[in-house]
Amino acid sequence: MLTETLPTEKVYKQTNNVDETNLKVLFVHTFLCGLINYYFNTFQWFSTFKQAERAVEEFEITTLTKFNVYQKKSYDISKSGIRWDKDLIPYVIVKSVWLECQHAKDQNKKKNEKRKPCIPKQVCLCDTQYIDLKTKIVFCCCVQLLDHPNPAKKQMCIQGSKKCNCKAKILMQETLRFPQFQVTARSRYARNKSAVLIHKALKDEASRESMLKECACSISFPSSGDHSGHVIGEAAGFLQMVDKRIIAKIDEMVKEGICNIGEIMRGLKLFVMHELFKNDNIPSNTNRRFFPTRKDVESHFYRAFSKRKLAKMDQTNVQCLVDEWVKSGDPEDNIFFRPYIPNVVNTTNLDLTDEKTPPVIASEQTMLFVHQLHWQRKLLLRYGQDICLLDATYKTSKYALPLFFVCVKTNMNYQVVASFITQNERQIDIEEALSILKKWTPGWKPTFFMTDKCDAEIHAIETVFSDCHVLICDFHREQAWERWVKKSENGVRDSKDEVVLRHSNTANHPEIQRFVG
Repeated sequence: MLTETLPTEKVYKQTNNVDETNLKVLFVHTFLCGLINYYFNTFQWFSTFKQAERAVEEFEITTLTKFNVYQKKSYDISKSGIRWDKDLIPYVIVKSVWLECQHAKDQNKKKNEKRKPCIPKQVCLCDTQYIDLKTKIVFCCCVQLLDHPNPAKKQMCIQGSKKCNCKAKILMQETLRFPQFQVTARSRYARNKSAVLIHKALKDEASRESMLKECACSISFPSSGDHSGHVIGEAAGFLQMVDKRIIAKIDEMVKEGICNIGEIMRGLKLFVMHELFKNDNIPSNTNRRFFPTRKDVESHFYRAFSKRKLAKMDQTNVQCLVDEWVKSGDPEDNIFFRPYIPNVVNTTNLDLTDEKTPPVIASEQTMLFVHQLHWQRKLLLRYGQDICLLDATYKTSKYALPLFFVCVKTNMNYQVVASFITQNERQIDIEEALSILKKWTPGWKPTFFMTDKCDAEIHAIETVFSDCHVLICDFHREQAWERWVKKSENGVRDSKDEVVLRHSNTANHPEIQRFVG
């Protein structure tokens, strides 16, 4: 990319014999020439704004830094002040953009502090108090006896905020030059006269179109010494944000149906080596911008997956199919479909702290699909009074929507007697679907319900069927044990096999009533 650095003016030759007055004049002249030299040597000029943005991107890649937009300003050229370059060609600033280092001052610090949950003050009615070393909250005996909820568990954050008041900034200015109004004399009168003509021509639309204009963009890059409070160089690659092109590639791979994180990471590596830097030097593997960690890839994968969860076109197709099934199917069949309506105010709320839980999308109206045929309703009334099964599956379909099956054990085998799809795997969504099935099947009062180890399913069943007892299947019970013993904070990681075996022997003991309670 070609850049043009404007030349500086020559300094007048100094004489050996100068008086004090000439020395002051020479000092002022040298100082002004130094400012001009600094200005024209630190600013690089480009013909278009896109070339300037590309130069900023190359600068970030070369220096392993990242700059975010701090301030943008657009100016009305008919009212802007006229400036003059070294050739006395007038120009105006059309747009200016300030970019600050990603480690600059936290501009949202006050807003973030307001969003922090405040701990209510607790009045102690006794003299016995103690302090929780983890949460730093003072408790007492009387408070513990009350029905107080435990403080919410916070995610561990070892690194803290990356904001450290770095002063490094990049200034980008898009200018418009008017060569036909160039003046030859350096007098203020000549420049003011030319400025009046320029403002007069800019206010008239016909004259503005006929004016000879030249676009240019200047950039002022900071030096390595302008950065402060954070590491620079190769070590700064660990603090980089994921490049936009990498995020777009992840979204493209998700659209193609690639759901394996390892496969996505291999595809991203090939994309960087053979497309982004085909003829250039490949960045280091420690550069997080082009070689993101597995956690980064998983986060952007879930974001891309959630975008494709509820496509408007597919919802329209489902509505057409439902209408067709209602017209051509059995009148006793029950089908309920409610499309998803996005929330214009709230953006997508993704909870990525738990990788096993699908992200939750903020919406004005959630999507719900419930399906039950007349023969399924008969089987549910006949065989579903004793025990029913609620089996959930997700992350296996195109949109990763939770799919639930209600099953019963018949005289032949297990049969699906109802199915429903919810937008999110939450208690309120499952509870609404079960309420619809209960309304469609009068007289259905199951004694037991077997589910997965999912709190949302368990609480939803207990709310809809108050007299029903929820059981957990053996497979998910043993799976929950294995996950629990593998966690280091539980302290049984060294003897996990023995603990799982004892739990299994206790659960399978013939005199199970001895261990109940």
